[in-house]
Amino acid sequence: MRRAVFFVLTFACGGAAQPARVEIVQPLPDPSARPAEADPLPPPPRPEASSDPADPRPPPHDSIDTLRARAASLESLLASTPPPNAAAAPIELVEAQTYVWLRELGDGSAGAKAIAHYEALTTRYPQFAKLDEAELGLGLEYMNANDPMAARRAFYELIKTRPQSTYVPYAAFAFGEMFQREAKSDPAKWDFAQQAYAEVKKYATSPIAPEAVCRLAEVATAQGDHARADAIRAALARDYPNAPA
Repeated sequence: MRRAVFFVLTFACGGAAQPARVEIVQPLPDPSARPAEADPLPPPPRPEASSDPADPRPPPHDSIDTLRARAASLESLLASTPPPNAAAAPIELVEAQTYVWLRELGDGSAGAKAIAHYEALTTRYPQFAKLDEAELGLGLEYMNANDPMAARRAFYELIKTRPQSTYVPYAAFAFGEMFQREAKSDPAKWDFAQQAYAEVKKYATSPIAPEAVCRLAEVATAQGDHARADAIRAALARDYPNAPA
């Protein structure tokens, strides 16, 4: 029987490489020179979401103001399309994702709104074609909200009811992440983490598979089996030579 849970971390196997030192030399300004007419300063760069291989959802590409306007427009559209109207399901999904992007860009209240829309979608529209995407998103948002029990329920529902979904290995990876975190205080959980990551490894063509192999090496190291950890890292380099892991 498959077991699973979810959270998301991004560590490179074997540690990150140290950047080379680069010196940039610029001439000092002449204090007697008259300052030239300055060009208008460009707007500050928009904060980007961190790259997380365990979250297959796309990062935000619009400004926070654009996303807030979109969220308000979608809320109005949903108000005019009350349940159980099936036409509301794709709107709920887009609205949930919009709030996810707002959260990633620093809107502190957006995470709870994303959860509310994911919950509405998974509860009201069990036949929705993209329900697996909604269940994964719901679990990820509960993890972000530090509610692991609710996250477990969402990920387990995905694995149980949609075993052919491409999002299943992401849910299994999340279980591994959860067990790995818990193993820091409960060493018995290392075996559960290993089982979860091994389950992900079965989905060899999934983008998350190399990360799972990397985590298997971390688990082996934590268990003191350095020979197994080295063998896993060698397999990672052999089987996934271009993977960030």
